[in-house]
Amino acid sequence: FANYIGERVRKRGAAFSADIFGIISIGKVDQGIGQELEKIAAPFDLICPMVYPSHYAKGEYGVKDPSNSPYAIVSKSLADYKRRLPGKQIRPWLQDFFGYGVAQIQGQIKAAKELGYEEYLLWNAQNRYVEAAVVDNSKLVKPVATEPTDPSKVAGSTN
Repeated sequence: FANYIGERVRKRGAAFSADIFGIISIGKVDQGIGQELEKIAAPFDLICPMVYPSHYAKGEYGVKDPSNSPYAIVSKSLADYKRRLPGKQIRPWLQDFFGYGVAQIQGQIKAAKELGYEEYLLWNAQNRYVEAAVVDNSKLVKPVATEPTDPSKVAGSTN
């Protein structure tokens, strides 16, 4: 099905992407979730693994407590994605929930960037993000107020 849809998406000039479970980077067999890394990634141009540290069990990747070690778990998981899917475009989902603050979020971003991933996505089901983790507010430029545009003076206007 994914191959079928992918052909149609690409014919329209769009990239074909999918979100996948981050945990599948650990093993070579399905972990009961219906996803095997190389197989599920094959039909897509871009995959977005959800490498949320809180979704890894204690001890996975040799990390005693993945939830409290966001840099380590994201680094290890994304290194496996890079090794197992060379050349595949990857944009990881990172965790901005479970009480995470600036340090935990920036640790995940640092891990992704160190592996060469310049793009990432943040997830918080309540849509409440730790903005300070990704924006240096001291460097923001205040928008300049402009006068509303008169629609009759806009090129191509029918008014």
